[in-house]
This record gives sequence, C-alpha cells and structure tokens, in this order.
Amino acid sequence: MFFQANEQLENIDPFNRVAPEVLALRVEIYRGLEKWELMREMSERLCEYDPTNIEWLVSYAYATRRIAGVNAARNISINSLPRFPPIDGA
Repeated sequence: MFFQANEQLENIDPFNRVAPEVLALRVEIYRGLEKWELMREMSERLCEYDPTNIEWLVSYAYATRRIAGVNAARNISINSLPRFPPIDGA
C-alpha cells in the first residue's frame, strides 16, 4: 500500500508537503518502495529540521548505505558522535 499512501500525500496542499510530519511519512513510504535516493533526501531534510532526533540520522545513514555502501553510512554515524555520544556502559 506504499504506492497508495504516496498518492494520498500528493493530494496535500503544496505548502504543507514540507511539514516534518509529511516528510516523516515519506521516509517510511520510500523505505518500503526501496527508493533510497528519495528516502535519503527526506531524511536529510529532517536531520536539518530536528538535528537532535536520532531517528532521522539513522534513516539518513540507512538510505546512504543502500546507495553508497557501508563506509559512507559509517562516516555519517561517526560524524554524529558529538551530537549523540554513546551511553555509559553500552
């Protein structure tokens, strides 16, 4: 039903299509459709909108891994360590 969900999002007013909630839905839709470039683009926008939300970073790294490989995703993760330090004891 990813195609139908994406079609429904296209019916949203263009001004609201960039709302974080809509972008978050698109990330999940593009993951399901395996549209990695689009997923990465939406995740990157969400990272810029809310840099403290690790979910967007994980989605961004995941899509990047599917496009550019593990090393590219690893670099994203490593560069995020200052914002998301490891939890003690983990």
